[in-house]
Amino acid sequence: MNHPNCRQVQTSVHDFLDGELPPSSAEFMTEHLQRCPECAHLVRFESAVRARIRDCCSTEAAPPELRVRIMTRITHVVTQVRVTYQERPGDVER
Repeated sequence: MNHPNCRQVQTSVHDFLDGELPPSSAEFMTEHLQRCPECAHLVRFESAVRARIRDCCSTEAAPPELRVRIMTRITHVVTQVRVTYQERPGDVER
């Protein structure tokens, strides 16, 4: 897995398995996986791990308190984020 294309596969494997790649990238991945046994093994392994987690954990729901704690933290973080825009010399006025 030392080829540059292998590195691209390694960084995109989760997006590929989630079906979140653009069609051209998904096609590249599919073609590469047909030619590279090491990358194909990586994708099969990651897929098997996901299936095992899904089989073992999908029947248990998270406690309601956990959802409240997560939403509280997300809300707190979002309220702290401030996006500012500063004009720079040469910026075009919109």
